[in-house]
Amino acid sequence: MLSIWPSYQKKGYSKLLIEHLCEKSKELGYKKMELYVASPSTHLYAYYEKFNFVRTGRTEVYPIQTIFESAHFEVFEKDL
Repeated sequence: MLSIWPSYQKKGYSKLLIEHLCEKSKELGYKKMELYVASPSTHLYAYYEKFNFVRTGRTEVYPIQTIFESAHFEVFEKDL
């Protein structure tokens, strides 16, 4: 799970991180990238869509303890 520390949010770090991860993945020969967004974080959906990630309609449930009670994640994907 990745996140940006609150005092560093809204400074462009997540944009740099996403762009770098997509670029590096493409260099390594990956054709597609998946992104899992915690269901309570619906406010982030539009943000990831700006980077051409699309909701797949799939959800994943993680069997591990997380900070989210339900541990459901919306799956987004992007062609690289």
